[in-house]
Amino acid sequence: MFHQDNYTRTPESKGHLPLSTPPPILFPPPNETPNFGLGFRIKFQHGIALQHLKPFVKNIRSLRQKKKPGFKPAPSSFEGIHYVGEAVDAGWEVESVVYAPETLNSAYANDLLSRLAGFNLRVQPVTAAVMESLADKENPQGILAVVKNKSRSFDDARSAKKLAALVSPQDPGNLGTILRAVDAVGADALFLLDGGVELYHPTVVRASMGALFWKPVIQTAFDDFTAWARGRGVQLIGSSSNAGADYRTLAPHEPWALILGNEQKGLSPGQISACDVTVSCPCAGAPARLISRWRRESCCINMQNEGVDDPGSGP
Repeated sequence: MFHQDNYTRTPESKGHLPLSTPPPILFPPPNETPNFGLGFRIKFQHGIALQHLKPFVKNIRSLRQKKKPGFKPAPSSFEGIHYVGEAVDAGWEVESVVYAPETLNSAYANDLLSRLAGFNLRVQPVTAAVMESLADKENPQGILAVVKNKSRSFDDARSAKKLAALVSPQDPGNLGTILRAVDAVGADALFLLDGGVELYHPTVVRASMGALFWKPVIQTAFDDFTAWARGRGVQLIGSSSNAGADYRTLAPHEPWALILGNEQKGLSPGQISACDVTVSCPCAGAPARLISRWRRESCCINMQNEGVDDPGSGP
């Protein structure tokens, strides 16, 4: 398995893995079906032996089954050249990779396969049809990685100065968008409080543009988070449409944490009372779409930057 801890992303990091040539596909042409002395003939398609792939493919396909919210120790599968590359570059533990030679024609993807071939993991060619069955969306790019999920804890945020926290997010696209904003503005970590959408949902990964692999995401209960934060002197800033103070007027002190409520209900009265201060992140338009609201609230994460543009004030 490939595993790399304490890896820091830099502009030069793309080539940090050793290069090697992908293992050749040592199978006969599609029309040949030798028995290799086994007493039965093996079916090949596009040079790939199909029978012995079935348990392997079935196991990967099972990773797509709907899971209950929360951390899952089992691995997850991520499809797409960019997302597989981000997982590798961020040092996540890759257990296996499947790719479809028929559809994978990206130079970067081929280089990625060369890098992965130098590590002790299974890099398995499959047919385009098999890849279609493994992907969660139509027209997959032709590469998928099985990656071990990371179990994060409060220790991953012990030196953090700027935090964001979401209470029971329900839409995976919204969660991914917020995670991308957290990465873009330089916040240190994201907390998911009181459950919500599955963190490793494919839509979360795509909406985050791979930020999931670079930013710590800690899943815990609201009360446990606030107790931990108070023990570290973290200023708790709640977001509420009923707050009198606009986020642009607040000068928070580090360390601080912005707490965003559920898309439908926002923060409860009890959760608001647990905050040191609440600010409003108003949306333009009436009524604003949920995603607009979450984009607006993500701007609050960048409260220390003066003159931040208002995403709802444009044409």
